[in-house]
Amino acid sequence: MAYKRYVFSSEARDFIRSNKKTIIILCTLFLAGMAIGIIIILSTCDFEHLEAPLHIGGLKMFFKTVLLLMLFYTVILFSTVNFFFSLLAMATMGVLGGLFGSVICKLIGYYAIKGILNLLFVYLPFFVFTFILMLLAITYMISEYPTACGVRNGRIFTAFKGQLSTVVILFLINAAISFFIFVVWGLIFKVIVI
Repeated sequence: MAYKRYVFSSEARDFIRSNKKTIIILCTLFLAGMAIGIIIILSTCDFEHLEAPLHIGGLKMFFKTVLLLMLFYTVILFSTVNFFFSLLAMATMGVLGGLFGSVICKLIGYYAIKGILNLLFVYLPFFVFTFILMLLAITYMISEYPTACGVRNGRIFTAFKGQLSTVVILFLINAAISFFIFVVWGLIFKVIVI
């Protein structure tokens, strides 16, 4: 058991060490997107004179997030096709950061204490897990980019099958976490729909 744990931690360290630049770029894109999302919401919304109606619904947020995650992971899946798709996959981290920044502003600006509690106990865990899983997916797919898989004579290369299964597994884990946070955990903390 200790040997397996050592092998896993060793592989994880090697993966991080060999993809350090990509991880730093993705984290920077996420933070930049978050800053842009905050700036856009603060410049376009008037929180003092407008109170947004309070809509509660964990199931609705679950379906919204799963559709968004499906779009993100589809873009990530095709990041090994060519360089443009790799850049597009990296841009999804900026979009995720922008969404997180706008959620922060809207929850705090419109709903005050209820919004802060919702942010801390519902949205923050969701965005943290999504960030980590998307970071893993993008980094893995970009590290596999030189293999440039595609379709030849109607057959998908075997390398692409492994990459496809990895991205699908990460998407399913992310969807399961989303279900738990918004639906199950949302029964305790009423989820504010943004």
